Amino acid sequence: MKKINVGLVGATGAVGQKFIELLIDHPWFNLVKLAGSGRSSGKKYGEVTEWHGPDEVFERVKNQKVVASTPEGLKGVKIVFSAIPADVAKPIEGGLARAGHYVFSNTRSYRMEKDVPLLITEVNPEHFKLLKEQKKRDWKGQLLLILIAAWCKCV
Repeated sequence: MKKINVGLVGATGAVGQKFIELLIDHPWFNLVKLAGSGRSSGKKYGEVTEWHGPDEVFERVKNQKVVASTPEGLKGVKIVFSAIPADVAKPIEGGLARAGHYVFSNTRSYRMEKDVPLLITEVNPEHFKLLKEQKKRDWKGQLLLILIAAWCKCV
């Protein structure tokens, strides 16, 4: 099976680092874009990150250039995992979904939206059906909320 190229928004933070650990050798995903804030965009990941994970993972990403957390910065990937703080997540994640990205978020920003599933795959896979409701939005992509603990076990 060919791996799917994916991006990660919030790559420099603690939750982003956990996502990197989970995605780096994932059988389905190829982590090709690390996105961050304006402070880190354009710089090497190792220059802007205080790494807290396994050294061997950091060695593989430290020279990767951090891109902007925008549709332009994440051009070339259809799936984006989001590990950004909730206070900035809504406009960024909504903008990515509007532009055609499929966003898997770990934030609470869209948690109360009726058409955005909060997915725990072992518990409520029927929530995938809510994605049909999102078609009514002005988005070319879609947004799903995931619980990282459940996601770690199932993908």
